[in-house]
Amino acid sequence: MSVYYPYYFQSWKVTATRSFGREVRARLLTGVNGRSRSTGPASEWPSMAEEDLSGHEVIPPLTSEGEARELAWEYAERFVFRNYRPSKPPRIEAEEFALVYVPYHVYARQGQPLRKAALVEGFTGAVGKVKDVPEVFEVVAAVKAPATFFTNKEGQFR
Repeated sequence: MSVYYPYYFQSWKVTATRSFGREVRARLLTGVNGRSRSTGPASEWPSMAEEDLSGHEVIPPLTSEGEARELAWEYAERFVFRNYRPSKPPRIEAEEFALVYVPYHVYARQGQPLRKAALVEGFTGAVGKVKDVPEVFEVVAAVKAPATFFTNKEGQFR
């Protein structure tokens, strides 16, 4: 079973002047969690394909596009001042922006309790447990009979 989770991605073009007039040019990519509003660097722009997600479990974002842009801007500004220490105000230009639904894949063995099911994040490949991501856990627990597994009233796979 897959659950689609919202993330906003924003790329930035940065030009900063450091001490002795040295100019630094860089590209920065930020990601904003569409539910928790946490912000951080992203290692790469996600490979995207437009898909029809009707019939799939999709978690809607709680953060608006405007809020996500503002959070990404604040993070980019902090990042530039902390890492480049510009002697003059830097130029930070927004480039691409996108809302991407990242798939979280849920895997479990027969008879395994739902809280012990494995969760694989589709963008980074990070592995964890379903119980560690409450939004995904709630969606998976609410599904009555998904295609890949069945649950009984105790929330165990069978």
